Parts: sequence; C-alpha cells; structure tokens
Amino acid sequence: MEKLFIESEDKHAVEAYRQIVDYVLNDMSVKSLDAIHIYADPAALFFSCRVDFERSGTPLKIRDLSTERVGEEDVDLVIGEERYLADMLRKLWDVYGQDRVEQSERQHIIVKGVSNDADVEKLLDVMVVDPLEDFYEQLITLAVDIIPVGFRVRRVEYAGDSVLVIASEKTIEKEWIDYSKEKLQWNS
Repeated sequence: MEKLFIESEDKHAVEAYRQIVDYVLNDMSVKSLDAIHIYADPAALFFSCRVDFERSGTPLKIRDLSTERVGEEDVDLVIGEERYLADMLRKLWDVYGQDRVEQSERQHIIVKGVSNDADVEKLLDVMVVDPLEDFYEQLITLAVDIIPVGFRVRRVEYAGDSVLVIASEKTIEKEWIDYSKEKLQWNS
C-alpha cells in the first residue's frame, strides 16, 4: 500500500507491520482506503491505528427503492429493487413492528396505520442501506486484524472519513488515548 505510515522505535516492527498490512489488505480486498497510520512501540503497553478512507456509495432510503401508493389507512410500497427487499422488511419491522408491515406480494409491502402526509414522508425517509456503516465495519475488522495478538481491550472512534483504534492487553488509560491521538493526528 502506498499510503502506509508506520512509526515505531523498532525497525523490525515497521517491516513486520508492513507485511501484516499487505497480507490483510490482500485477504480482505477493502476498497477506497486513503491511508493507514500505525503507531507501535514494542515497549509500550498499547497499539494505535488510524485508517482514512474515501467515501463511496450513497445511502438508500425507501423512497429510492420503491414507489408508494397511499391508501386511506396504509401505504403500499411497490419495490423496484428486489435485492434490497429483505433489508427493507427488517428496517420497516424495526420502525413499525411486524404487526403493521405485511408483504402482500413478492414486490409489495403494505405498511398499516400510515395515512397523513407527515407519516408518509417519515416512512419514505427510512434508511434501508447505509454503505458507510458497512464500510466502518470493514475498517474495524481491518484494524483488528493488524492489532498484535493478545491486545483484546479496544477503543474505537469514528470521525468523518477516519476510524481510530487503540488496543492494549490492559485497560486503556486516558494518557494512551491522548498520546495516540496526538501521534496519529486524530481530529474528532
């Protein structure tokens, strides 16, 4: 990876982390990475990693994936993108409950008790797929795979287009967090 920055007092650790990162990236095939910053001091009791990325994909709401037919006491959603149907059903069940959401036909979902304009707008604005959530999960998995074995206590922070992971064998102390943020130029 071109934008891999590793800071360590131990030159062997730098090469080892470079190999680990290359291996993990090849294994995961994570796209849209901008840079990975690692601070690793073998004498320290903690490890820190900042992963920067470029946003890709846009969130999809119900309004993006269906056409609505508003009835007197319900809304019939005609699904245009069937591949998001399961995700849409789960989100609607979370928001409205399974007793109010019914799949009448393969590409029709009826949501009961939605009749006025404000309720319909709220329904259409329900987020079905947020690529950023999935991408954050991938980045955390990437960072966890890089963390030294045995560092099971972890702290994860998100800020815009970056993820910061600090790990240790012990409880993570505030001064380690502050030091990592300074070393890795973390702005949260």
